[in-house]
Amino acid sequence: MLNKPINRAFALIAPGVWGSTRFSYRYPQHQDFPEPKLMLTDKPINYRYRAKKQLGRGRYAVPTGSVFVLEEPLNKTWWKWDETWFPNEGISLKRMGCGLCLPIEIKGIE
Repeated sequence: MLNKPINRAFALIAPGVWGSTRFSYRYPQHQDFPEPKLMLTDKPINYRYRAKKQLGRGRYAVPTGSVFVLEEPLNKTWWKWDETWFPNEGISLKRMGCGLCLPIEIKGIE
């Protein structure tokens, strides 16, 4: 499933943290990422990672289980997502598994 490209819908299996080093967003704010048509999500959760013996900076994350339906097909697996979509504060949050997701199929969405 991780190698299957995301077409129009995906579900997070890990909390999603996108944005810059100063701001967190509900989805990647990048010109290459299609605008979500629908987001089924709960309130943001606190997210912190531990690198070595030190805690990383606290962020707000989109919780696991959130479903995104995109305006246009993405046609990329999560592995091919651009690292600039994620905050980079010493260690890439993409490498930490942030926003890890699986493609899903929703009937009635073309």
